[in-house]
Amino acid sequence: MKKIKKIFKELKAYFGNDFVTDYEIIKSYTEDESSFKTDVRPLGVVYPKTTEDVSIIAKKCYKYKVPYVVRGAGTGKSGGAVPLKPSIIVSLERMTSMQIIKEDMIAYVQPGVIVANLQKEAINHALFYPVDPASLDVSTIGGNIAENSGGPRAFKYGVTRDYVLGIEVVLPDGTITSFGSKTRKNVTGYSIKDIFIGSEGTLGTITGAYIKLIPYPRYRILLWAVFNEMEKAINAMNKIYISGTTPSAIEFIEGRALKSVESLKKEKIQYSEYNMHLLIELDGNTINYVEEEAKTVYSLIKNESEKVMIAPFSTTQKQVWEIRRIISEATKYISYNKLSEDITIPISRLSSFLKDIKQIEMDNGVDVICYGHIGDGNIHVNILNTKDETSIIWEGAKNKVLDTIFSKVIEYEGVLSGEHGIGITKKKYFLKYEKKINIELHKKIKHIFDPKNLLNPGKIW
Repeated sequence: MKKIKKIFKELKAYFGNDFVTDYEIIKSYTEDESSFKTDVRPLGVVYPKTTEDVSIIAKKCYKYKVPYVVRGAGTGKSGGAVPLKPSIIVSLERMTSMQIIKEDMIAYVQPGVIVANLQKEAINHALFYPVDPASLDVSTIGGNIAENSGGPRAFKYGVTRDYVLGIEVVLPDGTITSFGSKTRKNVTGYSIKDIFIGSEGTLGTITGAYIKLIPYPRYRILLWAVFNEMEKAINAMNKIYISGTTPSAIEFIEGRALKSVESLKKEKIQYSEYNMHLLIELDGNTINYVEEEAKTVYSLIKNESEKVMIAPFSTTQKQVWEIRRIISEATKYISYNKLSEDITIPISRLSSFLKDIKQIEMDNGVDVICYGHIGDGNIHVNILNTKDETSIIWEGAKNKVLDTIFSKVIEYEGVLSGEHGIGITKKKYFLKYEKKINIELHKKIKHIFDPKNLLNPGKIW
Protein backbone atom coordinates (compact mmCIF):
# COMPACT_ATOMS: atom_id res chain seq x y z
CA MET A 1 0.00 0.00 0.00
CA LYS A 2 2.99 2.32 0.59
CA LYS A 3 3.84 2.43 -3.13
CA ILE A 4 0.19 3.14 -4.00
CA LYS A 5 0.12 6.11 -1.64
CA LYS A 6 3.34 7.41 -3.18
CA ILE A 7 2.14 7.16 -6.77
CA PHE A 8 -1.22 8.69 -5.83
CA LYS A 9 0.55 11.63 -4.22
CA GLU A 10 2.79 12.17 -7.26
CA LEU A 11 0.01 11.82 -9.83
CA LYS A 12 -2.19 14.21 -7.85
CA ALA A 13 0.64 16.71 -7.60
CA TYR A 14 1.22 16.65 -11.37
CA PHE A 15 -2.30 16.17 -12.75
CA GLY A 16 -4.46 17.77 -10.10
CA ASN A 17 -8.15 17.22 -10.85
CA ASP A 18 -7.21 15.19 -13.94
CA PHE A 19 -6.35 12.32 -11.58
CA VAL A 20 -9.52 10.83 -10.07
CA THR A 21 -10.00 8.14 -7.42
CA ASP A 22 -13.72 8.61 -6.72
CA TYR A 23 -15.28 5.17 -7.18
CA GLU A 24 -18.52 6.58 -8.59
CA ILE A 25 -16.44 7.86 -11.49
CA ILE A 26 -13.90 5.09 -11.92
CA LYS A 27 -16.41 2.22 -11.82
CA SER A 28 -17.50 3.08 -15.36
CA TYR A 29 -14.01 2.05 -16.47
CA THR A 30 -14.49 -1.55 -15.32
CA GLU A 31 -16.33 -2.69 -18.45
CA ASP A 32 -16.51 -2.25 -22.20
CA GLU A 33 -19.01 -3.44 -24.82
CA SER A 34 -18.09 -7.10 -24.31
CA SER A 35 -19.92 -9.52 -22.06
CA PHE A 36 -16.92 -9.69 -19.72
CA LYS A 37 -17.39 -8.36 -16.20
CA THR A 38 -14.69 -7.80 -13.60
CA ASP A 39 -14.76 -7.38 -9.83
CA VAL A 40 -11.40 -5.62 -9.95
CA ARG A 41 -11.56 -2.04 -8.75
CA PRO A 42 -9.26 0.36 -10.64
CA LEU A 43 -6.87 2.36 -8.47
CA GLY A 44 -7.76 5.58 -10.24
CA VAL A 45 -8.22 7.26 -13.60
CA VAL A 46 -5.86 9.83 -15.10
CA TYR A 47 -6.64 12.02 -18.11
CA PRO A 48 -3.48 13.05 -19.99
CA LYS A 49 -3.58 15.68 -22.74
CA THR A 50 -0.11 15.32 -24.26
CA THR A 51 2.51 12.71 -25.06
CA GLU A 52 4.63 14.13 -22.24
CA ASP A 53 1.73 13.58 -19.81
CA VAL A 54 1.53 9.94 -20.83
CA SER A 55 5.29 9.61 -20.40
CA ILE A 56 5.04 10.96 -16.84
CA ILE A 57 2.34 8.38 -16.00
CA ALA A 58 4.34 5.52 -17.51
CA LYS A 59 7.51 6.52 -15.66
CA LYS A 60 5.70 6.64 -12.33
CA CYS A 61 4.00 3.27 -12.90
CA TYR A 62 7.34 1.81 -13.95
CA LYS A 63 9.08 3.26 -10.89
CA TYR A 64 6.53 1.84 -8.45
CA LYS A 65 5.69 -1.32 -10.45
CA VAL A 66 2.01 -0.38 -10.68
CA PRO A 67 0.01 -1.86 -13.60
CA TYR A 68 -1.84 0.49 -15.93
CA VAL A 69 -4.46 0.06 -18.65
CA VAL A 70 -4.79 2.50 -21.53
CA ARG A 71 -8.34 3.18 -22.69
CA GLY A 72 -10.13 4.99 -25.49
CA ALA A 73 -13.93 5.16 -25.64
CA GLY A 74 -14.58 1.69 -24.18
CA THR A 75 -16.33 0.41 -27.32
CA GLY A 76 -14.22 -2.76 -27.57
CA LYS A 77 -15.93 -6.14 -27.58
CA SER A 78 -13.26 -8.45 -26.21
CA GLY A 79 -12.60 -6.99 -22.75
CA GLY A 80 -9.30 -5.50 -23.93
CA ALA A 81 -9.64 -2.30 -21.87
CA VAL A 82 -11.05 -3.97 -18.75
CA PRO A 83 -8.50 -4.17 -15.89
CA LEU A 84 -7.71 -7.63 -14.54
CA LYS A 85 -5.52 -6.30 -11.72
CA PRO A 86 -5.83 -3.17 -9.56
CA SER A 87 -4.46 -0.68 -12.10
CA ILE A 88 -4.24 2.95 -13.04
CA ILE A 89 -6.62 3.64 -15.94
CA VAL A 90 -5.07 5.99 -18.50
CA SER A 91 -7.99 7.50 -20.40
CA LEU A 92 -6.92 9.14 -23.67
CA GLU A 93 -10.36 10.71 -24.31
CA ARG A 94 -9.02 14.27 -23.89
CA MET A 95 -6.23 13.83 -26.46
CA THR A 96 -8.27 15.09 -29.39
CA SER A 97 -5.97 17.28 -31.49
CA MET A 98 -6.18 16.75 -35.24
CA GLN A 99 -4.57 18.34 -38.30
CA ILE A 100 -5.19 17.63 -41.98
CA ILE A 101 -2.05 18.09 -44.07
CA LYS A 102 -3.72 18.34 -47.45
CA GLU A 103 -0.60 18.72 -49.57
CA ASP A 104 0.64 15.34 -48.27
CA MET A 105 -2.84 13.79 -48.14
CA ILE A 106 -2.35 12.76 -44.53
CA ALA A 107 -3.76 13.59 -41.12
CA TYR A 108 -2.01 13.86 -37.78
CA VAL A 109 -4.27 12.72 -34.96
CA GLN A 110 -4.04 12.22 -31.24
CA PRO A 111 -5.54 8.91 -30.03
CA GLY A 112 -8.73 10.42 -28.57
CA VAL A 113 -10.00 11.71 -31.91
CA ILE A 114 -13.41 10.20 -32.74
CA VAL A 115 -13.26 8.31 -36.04
CA ALA A 116 -16.34 10.06 -37.46
CA ASN A 117 -14.75 13.43 -36.70
CA LEU A 118 -11.63 12.45 -38.63
CA GLN A 119 -13.81 11.42 -41.56
CA LYS A 120 -15.75 14.70 -41.50
CA GLU A 121 -12.61 16.82 -41.31
CA ALA A 122 -11.04 14.87 -44.17
CA ILE A 123 -14.15 15.41 -46.32
CA ASN A 124 -13.86 19.15 -45.69
CA HIS A 125 -10.57 18.91 -47.59
CA ALA A 126 -12.00 16.62 -50.33
CA LEU A 127 -10.15 13.70 -48.74
CA PHE A 128 -11.33 10.37 -47.39
CA TYR A 129 -10.58 8.13 -44.43
CA PRO A 130 -12.50 4.98 -45.42
CA VAL A 131 -12.29 2.80 -42.29
CA ASP A 132 -15.79 2.77 -40.84
CA PRO A 133 -16.41 0.53 -37.81
CA ALA A 134 -20.03 0.42 -36.66
CA SER A 135 -19.00 2.44 -33.60
CA LEU A 136 -17.36 5.22 -35.66
CA ASP A 137 -19.51 7.92 -34.01
CA VAL A 138 -18.03 7.11 -30.60
CA SER A 139 -14.90 4.98 -31.06
CA THR A 140 -11.47 6.64 -31.12
CA ILE A 141 -8.67 6.36 -33.64
CA GLY A 142 -6.33 5.19 -30.87
CA GLY A 143 -8.64 2.32 -30.00
CA ASN A 144 -9.04 1.51 -33.68
CA ILE A 145 -5.27 1.29 -34.08
CA ALA A 146 -4.92 -0.84 -30.95
CA GLU A 147 -7.49 -3.31 -32.33
CA ASN A 148 -6.77 -2.86 -36.07
CA SER A 149 -10.45 -2.13 -36.63
CA GLY A 150 -12.25 -2.69 -39.91
CA GLY A 151 -15.82 -2.13 -41.03
CA PRO A 152 -18.05 -2.58 -44.08
CA ARG A 153 -15.74 -0.75 -46.48
CA ALA A 154 -12.78 -3.01 -45.68
CA PHE A 155 -13.85 -5.09 -48.68
CA LYS A 156 -12.48 -2.44 -51.04
CA TYR A 157 -10.40 -0.14 -48.89
CA GLY A 158 -8.83 -2.32 -46.24
CA VAL A 159 -8.57 -1.93 -42.46
CA THR A 160 -6.92 0.51 -40.04
CA ARG A 161 -3.44 -0.93 -40.58
CA ASP A 162 -3.60 0.05 -44.25
CA TYR A 163 -3.83 3.76 -43.33
CA VAL A 164 -1.39 4.11 -40.45
CA LEU A 165 1.88 5.54 -41.79
CA GLY A 166 3.58 6.36 -38.53
CA ILE A 167 2.93 6.35 -34.78
CA GLU A 168 4.26 8.17 -31.75
CA VAL A 169 4.59 5.82 -28.80
CA VAL A 170 5.30 5.97 -25.09
CA LEU A 171 6.99 2.75 -23.99
CA PRO A 172 6.18 1.23 -20.59
CA ASP A 173 9.27 2.79 -18.99
CA GLY A 174 8.18 6.25 -20.17
CA THR A 175 10.51 6.52 -23.15
CA ILE A 176 9.00 8.53 -26.02
CA THR A 177 9.75 7.24 -29.51
CA SER A 178 8.18 6.86 -32.94
CA PHE A 179 7.85 4.15 -35.57
CA GLY A 180 7.08 4.57 -39.25
CA SER A 181 6.95 8.03 -40.82
CA LYS A 182 4.81 10.52 -42.75
CA THR A 183 5.72 8.88 -46.04
CA ARG A 184 3.65 6.34 -47.95
CA LYS A 185 6.66 4.10 -48.54
CA ASN A 186 9.11 3.10 -45.84
CA VAL A 187 11.32 0.02 -45.77
CA THR A 188 13.97 1.28 -43.35
CA GLY A 189 14.37 -1.59 -40.95
CA TYR A 190 11.69 -3.71 -39.34
CA SER A 191 8.14 -2.36 -39.52
CA ILE A 192 7.78 -2.10 -35.75
CA LYS A 193 4.70 0.11 -36.08
CA ASP A 194 2.88 -2.91 -37.46
CA ILE A 195 3.64 -4.86 -34.29
CA PHE A 196 1.90 -2.11 -32.32
CA ILE A 197 -1.14 -2.00 -34.61
CA GLY A 198 -3.52 -4.63 -33.25
CA SER A 199 -1.43 -5.21 -30.10
CA GLU A 200 -4.44 -4.31 -27.91
CA GLY A 201 -2.57 -1.84 -25.72
CA THR A 202 -0.08 -4.38 -24.39
CA LEU A 203 3.23 -3.05 -25.79
CA GLY A 204 3.12 0.73 -25.48
CA THR A 205 0.79 3.72 -25.58
CA ILE A 206 0.12 5.26 -28.98
CA THR A 207 -0.11 9.02 -28.44
CA GLY A 208 -0.19 10.21 -32.05
CA ALA A 209 -0.46 8.85 -35.58
CA TYR A 210 0.02 9.93 -39.16
CA ILE A 211 -2.95 8.62 -41.14
CA LYS A 212 -3.01 8.19 -44.91
CA LEU A 213 -5.96 9.80 -46.67
CA ILE A 214 -7.20 9.28 -50.23
CA PRO A 215 -9.32 11.33 -52.64
CA TYR A 216 -12.95 11.43 -51.58
CA PRO A 217 -15.23 9.37 -53.88
CA ARG A 218 -17.97 11.85 -54.76
CA TYR A 219 -20.66 9.40 -55.86
CA ARG A 220 -22.25 6.36 -54.26
CA ILE A 221 -25.06 3.99 -55.08
CA LEU A 222 -26.39 1.41 -52.63
CA LEU A 223 -28.23 -1.76 -53.62
CA TRP A 224 -30.35 -3.64 -51.08
CA ALA A 225 -31.06 -7.17 -52.26
CA VAL A 226 -33.37 -9.53 -50.36
CA PHE A 227 -33.49 -13.33 -50.44
CA ASN A 228 -35.50 -16.13 -48.94
CA GLU A 229 -32.69 -18.66 -49.30
CA MET A 230 -29.18 -18.37 -47.93
CA GLU A 231 -27.71 -20.23 -50.90
CA LYS A 232 -29.06 -17.67 -53.33
CA ALA A 233 -27.54 -14.82 -51.33
CA ILE A 234 -24.15 -16.57 -51.34
CA ASN A 235 -24.47 -17.27 -55.07
CA ALA A 236 -25.24 -13.60 -55.69
CA MET A 237 -22.16 -12.54 -53.77
CA ASN A 238 -19.98 -15.04 -55.64
CA LYS A 239 -21.20 -13.68 -58.97
CA ILE A 240 -20.11 -10.21 -57.90
CA TYR A 241 -16.74 -11.60 -56.83
CA ILE A 242 -15.87 -13.12 -60.19
CA SER A 243 -17.31 -10.27 -62.27
CA GLY A 244 -14.36 -7.92 -61.77
CA THR A 245 -16.61 -5.37 -60.06
CA THR A 246 -15.30 -4.02 -56.76
CA PRO A 247 -18.02 -2.72 -54.43
CA SER A 248 -16.87 -0.61 -51.51
CA ALA A 249 -18.94 -2.87 -49.23
CA ILE A 250 -20.88 -6.14 -49.33
CA GLU A 251 -22.79 -6.58 -46.08
CA PHE A 252 -24.95 -9.53 -45.05
CA ILE A 253 -27.88 -9.28 -42.63
CA GLU A 254 -30.18 -12.01 -41.38
CA GLY A 255 -33.87 -11.15 -41.37
CA ARG A 256 -33.98 -11.79 -37.63
CA ALA A 257 -31.37 -9.06 -37.16
CA LEU A 258 -33.70 -6.58 -38.86
CA LYS A 259 -36.53 -7.80 -36.63
CA SER A 260 -34.38 -6.94 -33.62
CA VAL A 261 -33.93 -3.41 -34.99
CA GLU A 262 -37.71 -3.16 -35.34
CA SER A 263 -38.04 -4.08 -31.67
CA LEU A 264 -35.50 -1.45 -30.67
CA LYS A 265 -36.84 1.36 -32.85
CA LYS A 266 -40.52 0.41 -32.44
CA GLU A 267 -41.11 0.77 -36.16
CA LYS A 268 -41.45 -1.44 -39.23
CA ILE A 269 -38.45 -1.90 -41.50
CA GLN A 270 -39.11 -2.68 -45.14
CA TYR A 271 -38.23 -6.18 -46.33
CA SER A 272 -37.70 -7.48 -42.79
CA GLU A 273 -39.91 -10.46 -43.64
CA TYR A 274 -37.17 -11.84 -45.91
CA ASN A 275 -34.61 -14.25 -44.47
CA MET A 276 -31.42 -12.86 -46.00
CA HIS A 277 -30.24 -9.43 -47.08
CA LEU A 278 -27.22 -8.07 -48.94
CA LEU A 279 -26.21 -4.41 -48.88
CA ILE A 280 -23.91 -3.64 -51.80
CA GLU A 281 -22.32 -0.20 -52.00
CA LEU A 282 -20.49 1.11 -55.06
CA ASP A 283 -18.54 4.35 -55.17
CA GLY A 284 -16.32 6.39 -57.46
CA ASN A 285 -15.45 9.83 -58.77
CA THR A 286 -17.74 9.94 -61.77
CA ILE A 287 -21.47 9.26 -61.76
CA ASN A 288 -21.25 7.39 -65.07
CA TYR A 289 -18.74 4.93 -63.64
CA VAL A 290 -20.77 4.28 -60.49
CA GLU A 291 -24.00 3.87 -62.44
CA GLU A 292 -22.39 1.36 -64.80
CA GLU A 293 -21.02 -0.61 -61.86
CA ALA A 294 -24.44 -0.58 -60.22
CA LYS A 295 -26.08 -1.80 -63.44
CA THR A 296 -23.55 -4.63 -63.65
CA VAL A 297 -24.21 -5.71 -60.08
CA TYR A 298 -27.97 -5.49 -60.56
CA SER A 299 -27.82 -7.71 -63.65
CA LEU A 300 -25.71 -10.25 -61.77
CA ILE A 301 -27.99 -10.60 -58.73
CA LYS A 302 -31.51 -9.91 -60.00
CA ASN A 303 -32.29 -13.55 -60.82
CA GLU A 304 -31.00 -14.79 -57.45
CA SER A 305 -32.85 -12.23 -55.33
CA GLU A 306 -36.53 -11.68 -54.60
CA LYS A 307 -36.19 -7.89 -54.84
CA VAL A 308 -33.46 -5.31 -55.31
CA MET A 309 -33.89 -1.75 -54.05
CA ILE A 310 -31.57 0.84 -55.57
CA ALA A 311 -30.71 3.85 -53.39
CA PRO A 312 -28.90 6.52 -55.43
CA PHE A 313 -29.47 9.34 -52.95
CA SER A 314 -27.35 9.95 -49.86
CA THR A 315 -30.34 10.51 -47.55
CA THR A 316 -31.73 7.03 -48.21
CA GLN A 317 -28.27 5.48 -48.03
CA LYS A 318 -27.66 7.00 -44.60
CA GLN A 319 -30.98 5.64 -43.36
CA VAL A 320 -30.10 2.13 -44.53
CA TRP A 321 -26.60 2.25 -43.05
CA GLU A 322 -28.00 3.50 -39.76
CA ILE A 323 -30.14 0.35 -39.60
CA ARG A 324 -27.03 -1.74 -40.20
CA ARG A 325 -24.99 0.11 -37.60
CA ILE A 326 -27.45 -0.38 -34.72
CA ILE A 327 -27.91 -4.13 -35.19
CA SER A 328 -25.43 -4.87 -32.41
CA GLU A 329 -27.37 -2.64 -30.02
CA ALA A 330 -30.66 -4.13 -31.22
CA THR A 331 -29.63 -7.76 -30.68
CA LYS A 332 -28.52 -6.78 -27.19
CA TYR A 333 -31.90 -5.13 -26.63
CA ILE A 334 -33.89 -8.30 -27.44
CA SER A 335 -31.82 -10.62 -25.26
CA TYR A 336 -31.22 -11.11 -21.57
CA ASN A 337 -27.60 -12.01 -22.26
CA LYS A 338 -25.53 -11.65 -25.41
CA LEU A 339 -22.18 -12.94 -26.62
CA SER A 340 -20.80 -11.20 -29.71
CA GLU A 341 -18.07 -12.84 -31.79
CA ASP A 342 -16.46 -11.77 -35.07
CA ILE A 343 -14.93 -14.78 -36.75
CA THR A 344 -13.43 -14.68 -40.24
CA ILE A 345 -13.32 -17.60 -42.64
CA PRO A 346 -12.40 -18.10 -46.31
CA ILE A 347 -15.17 -16.92 -48.63
CA SER A 348 -15.49 -20.39 -50.16
CA ARG A 349 -16.54 -21.84 -46.78
CA LEU A 350 -19.22 -19.29 -45.90
CA SER A 351 -22.15 -21.36 -47.09
CA SER A 352 -21.05 -24.42 -45.11
CA PHE A 353 -20.36 -22.33 -42.02
CA LEU A 354 -23.75 -20.60 -42.03
CA LYS A 355 -25.46 -23.98 -42.43
CA ASP A 356 -23.47 -25.23 -39.44
CA ILE A 357 -24.68 -22.25 -37.41
CA LYS A 358 -28.30 -23.24 -38.07
CA GLN A 359 -27.55 -26.78 -36.92
CA ILE A 360 -25.80 -25.50 -33.79
CA GLU A 361 -28.90 -23.44 -32.99
CA MET A 362 -31.17 -26.47 -33.32
CA ASP A 363 -28.86 -28.71 -31.32
CA ASN A 364 -28.55 -26.30 -28.40
CA GLY A 365 -31.82 -24.35 -28.33
CA VAL A 366 -29.95 -21.03 -28.33
CA ASP A 367 -30.57 -18.22 -30.82
CA VAL A 368 -27.55 -17.37 -32.97
CA ILE A 369 -28.08 -14.36 -35.23
CA CYS A 370 -25.47 -13.53 -37.87
CA TYR A 371 -24.66 -10.44 -39.87
CA GLY A 372 -21.53 -8.66 -40.97
CA HIS A 373 -18.90 -8.08 -43.60
CA ILE A 374 -19.57 -11.08 -45.78
CA GLY A 375 -17.54 -9.53 -48.59
CA ASP A 376 -14.34 -10.33 -46.72
CA GLY A 377 -15.60 -13.35 -44.78
CA ASN A 378 -15.92 -11.50 -41.46
CA ILE A 379 -19.16 -12.61 -39.79
CA HIS A 380 -20.53 -11.21 -36.52
CA VAL A 381 -21.97 -14.18 -34.67
CA ASN A 382 -24.36 -13.18 -31.86
CA ILE A 383 -25.25 -15.84 -29.32
CA LEU A 384 -28.38 -14.70 -27.51
CA ASN A 385 -30.28 -15.67 -24.39
CA THR A 386 -33.76 -14.65 -25.49
CA LYS A 387 -35.56 -17.06 -23.15
CA ASP A 388 -34.37 -15.69 -19.79
CA GLU A 389 -32.52 -18.88 -18.96
CA THR A 390 -30.98 -19.01 -15.49
CA SER A 391 -27.33 -18.06 -15.29
CA ILE A 392 -26.22 -21.67 -14.81
CA ILE A 393 -28.15 -22.93 -17.85
CA TRP A 394 -27.07 -19.95 -19.97
CA GLU A 395 -23.40 -20.23 -19.01
CA GLY A 396 -23.35 -23.92 -19.90
CA ALA A 397 -25.21 -23.43 -23.17
CA LYS A 398 -23.19 -20.43 -24.37
CA ASN A 399 -19.87 -22.12 -23.61
CA LYS A 400 -20.90 -25.23 -25.51
CA VAL A 401 -22.12 -23.17 -28.47
CA LEU A 402 -18.97 -21.05 -28.47
CA ASP A 403 -16.71 -24.11 -28.32
CA THR A 404 -18.54 -25.63 -31.28
CA ILE A 405 -18.48 -22.43 -33.34
CA PHE A 406 -14.77 -21.83 -32.82
CA SER A 407 -13.92 -25.45 -33.62
CA LYS A 408 -15.81 -25.05 -36.91
CA VAL A 409 -13.95 -21.82 -37.64
CA ILE A 410 -10.61 -23.56 -37.20
CA GLU A 411 -11.83 -26.56 -39.22
CA TYR A 412 -12.59 -24.17 -42.10
CA GLU A 413 -9.13 -22.56 -41.78
CA GLY A 414 -10.53 -19.35 -40.40
CA VAL A 415 -9.49 -17.14 -37.46
CA LEU A 416 -11.06 -16.32 -34.11
CA SER A 417 -11.31 -12.58 -34.74
CA GLY A 418 -11.36 -10.29 -37.74
CA GLU A 419 -11.88 -7.00 -35.87
CA HIS A 420 -12.59 -7.25 -32.14
CA GLY A 421 -9.28 -8.76 -31.07
CA ILE A 422 -8.55 -11.43 -28.46
CA GLY A 423 -8.56 -9.40 -25.24
CA ILE A 424 -9.79 -11.59 -22.41
CA THR A 425 -12.98 -13.05 -23.90
CA LYS A 426 -11.18 -15.14 -26.53
CA LYS A 427 -7.99 -15.72 -24.58
CA LYS A 428 -8.61 -19.39 -23.79
CA TYR A 429 -9.42 -20.13 -27.42
CA PHE A 430 -6.33 -18.30 -28.64
CA LEU A 431 -4.24 -20.43 -26.27
CA LYS A 432 -6.02 -23.55 -27.49
CA TYR A 433 -5.75 -23.00 -31.24
CA GLU A 434 -2.66 -20.83 -31.79
CA LYS A 435 0.65 -22.58 -32.46
CA LYS A 436 2.70 -22.89 -29.26
CA ILE A 437 5.76 -21.37 -30.91
CA ASN A 438 3.69 -18.32 -31.89
CA ILE A 439 2.48 -17.84 -28.32
CA GLU A 440 6.08 -18.00 -27.10
CA LEU A 441 7.03 -15.37 -29.68
CA HIS A 442 4.20 -13.16 -28.41
CA LYS A 443 5.57 -13.47 -24.89
CA LYS A 444 9.12 -12.64 -25.99
CA ILE A 445 7.95 -9.56 -27.88
CA LYS A 446 5.94 -8.45 -24.86
CA HIS A 447 8.98 -8.89 -22.61
CA ILE A 448 11.17 -6.76 -24.89
CA PHE A 449 8.81 -3.80 -24.66
CA ASP A 450 7.33 -4.40 -21.20
CA PRO A 451 9.76 -6.42 -19.06
CA LYS A 452 7.85 -5.68 -15.84
CA ASN A 453 4.51 -6.74 -17.40
CA LEU A 454 2.80 -3.54 -16.27
CA LEU A 455 0.86 -2.54 -19.38
CA ASN A 456 -2.58 -4.13 -19.70
CA PRO A 457 -1.45 -7.40 -18.08
CA GLY A 458 -3.33 -10.66 -18.62
CA LYS A 459 -4.61 -9.99 -22.12
CA ILE A 460 -4.36 -12.07 -25.34
CA TRP A 461 -2.33 -14.96 -23.92
